[in-house]
Amino acid sequence: MLKRKIDDYIRNYYETTRNALLVTGARQTGKTYSIRQFGKSFKSFVEINFIEMPEAVELFKGAKSSGDMLLRLSALTSVPLIKGETLVFFDEVQECPEIVTAIKFLVDEGSYRYILSGSLLGGELKDLRSEPVGYMGVKDMYPLDFEEFCWAIGVSEGARQTIRDACISEKPIPDYIHDAMMANFRTYTVVGGMPEVVQRFLDTRGDLASIRQLQSELNEQYRRDISKYASGRALQVQSIYDQLPIMLEGENKRFVLNSIDLKAHYDKYQRDFVWLVDAGVALKADIVTEPKSPLLKTARPSQFKLYQSDTGMLMARYPVGVAQAAYLDSKEPNLGGIYENVVAQQLTAQNRQLYYYQT
Repeated sequence: MLKRKIDDYIRNYYETTRNALLVTGARQTGKTYSIRQFGKSFKSFVEINFIEMPEAVELFKGAKSSGDMLLRLSALTSVPLIKGETLVFFDEVQECPEIVTAIKFLVDEGSYRYILSGSLLGGELKDLRSEPVGYMGVKDMYPLDFEEFCWAIGVSEGARQTIRDACISEKPIPDYIHDAMMANFRTYTVVGGMPEVVQRFLDTRGDLASIRQLQSELNEQYRRDISKYASGRALQVQSIYDQLPIMLEGENKRFVLNSIDLKAHYDKYQRDFVWLVDAGVALKADIVTEPKSPLLKTARPSQFKLYQSDTGMLMARYPVGVAQAAYLDSKEPNLGGIYENVVAQQLTAQNRQLYYYQT
């Protein structure tokens, strides 16, 4: 079982408020698993998945009140609904926006606790995240960051505390810990933070070929999602996604629009970049003309770097020799773009907006 930081967040959230919580993020980042683990702390746990149960979408669309909605909920599950002791989990809510808009009535009614999860595909949840103001919190979930990866592979608390103490006191980290952690970092660069991939890494005791195959499958799934959810702009979005690893290693070290169209302008493709970012597939870092706070003041959204949300999945899109070079700490080839991607992934996991400055 992988330990995630969001597990403590969810537990603390439900201890301090009666509101519902919406957990969002890209596909396969572990949202459903963490929620199911939290559900074990309730006497009764009800799960409604709107992709696996399309009949539930139509059922809730017709509900006229919270009482009517609870009646329909009871018709969908054989699990007993115990007042004050039941957590109701609505999964893949992007398929049923009505449940998000109605959540304030269910929270007001007060019989049960509610948690929701949705994938950020095509931005379907973007307008819904702030709708039930005062009744629902929102928490973004990302792939495992490097600290969570260290938990997974068993780095001791003593070693991690030594690193913290050294950083606080601004003293060197002992060489033996530094060398071991750099090896762990290189492994993380290749494996990444997708929970299923990290679990396979643990189960296979580091079989990188098996890990790479799974990462390639996840990349292919992302491309299928683009075809399904990007509607009339799917070809343009896929073109940007396909260019992403090339642009990171290009001479300009930023995304060059004429790589997808010689006559391309940012205004024409802006919504395609926004789709990838909103879906949690890509991370966008705008250039700033001055490295001064607030960075947003001099940001230029039309000139940017584009990173993949998980560096392990990005690594699987390069020839296998690139992954081997990173894993073995080879000085060839130049891996600067990949290491930038790792840093972008860590900052995003800490809810930091990405910017870059170039003289």
